[in-house]
Amino acid sequence: MWDLLHGLMLPSGNDAAITLAEHFGQYLFEVATRYKNSKAGAQGQAPGASNVAGNAANVVVGGANPGTNNAASLANGVDAENQRRMQSDQPMKYFLQEMNRYARALGLESTNYANPHGLSHKNNKSTAADIGKLTCIAMQDPLVREIVI
Repeated sequence: MWDLLHGLMLPSGNDAAITLAEHFGQYLFEVATRYKNSKAGAQGQAPGASNVAGNAANVVVGGANPGTNNAASLANGVDAENQRRMQSDQPMKYFLQEMNRYARALGLESTNYANPHGLSHKNNKSTAADIGKLTCIAMQDPLVREIVI
């Protein structure tokens, strides 16, 4: 991580930016997926019921389709889902979505990120005022100050 943060300061730091975006984008994507799945599961059960208990009961008793191995099909489904995620562009999209959400939270109203490194893209936009504001905020962080100075 330390080396990647230093790599962002190099003129060709786009490799470091993409690596960080893919890693943290995958994390954000997985957190969002777990959140959506937990909300969907909670909506389909009685108040106070536990999804974990319900899933365990289905595995033990054979679930709705007697003779099937629900534990194995659940594991295969999870593996297939993880492979689909790793091959998709969703992690990068989640990272960029979070970058833009955070820019709004910081008050950078004229800034939009279309890629993690800031190189030419027609939808990368900002103003000198927003960049100055972001720089002042970033320099308040001791880690950023240590890397930049």
